[in-house]
Amino acid sequence: ISALIAVFLLASLVRKTWKISLGLVALLFLSNIVLRGMYPALVQKYFVEPNEFDRERPYIQNNIEATLKAYDLHDIELRTVAPDDAIRWEDIEGNQDTIRNVRLWDHAPLLRSYKQLQEIRTYYDFSSVDIDRYTVDGEYRQ
Repeated sequence: ISALIAVFLLASLVRKTWKISLGLVALLFLSNIVLRGMYPALVQKYFVEPNEFDRERPYIQNNIEATLKAYDLHDIELRTVAPDDAIRWEDIEGNQDTIRNVRLWDHAPLLRSYKQLQEIRTYYDFSSVDIDRYTVDGEYRQ
């Protein structure tokens, strides 16, 4: 489209018709907005999102295969491991360090909650919620 408009702009310069030139420049901007903004958004909204995983499956599979090959992991043997389903009380008592460091908050809903609770205070802006570790009573904790 740009090359075609450039040819017509050169022709309008030779003919000295500025109205056609303005129309062509407007057409260039309009086509840019439609082809770079609206068209991809419409394709994403009405073709990709309704069945996103199936639409993106080949690209995801290609990405996984390329990553495995790049890191020389494509010859790894896959095995299924069946873990014990039940957690026993002894497991909990024997792993107190782990239990004390279990994360209590999930960062995604916590971020949404903070943003919602603080939206009336426009001077706060939470871009992310991070997990940090501190030393409490001589113990390194989350």
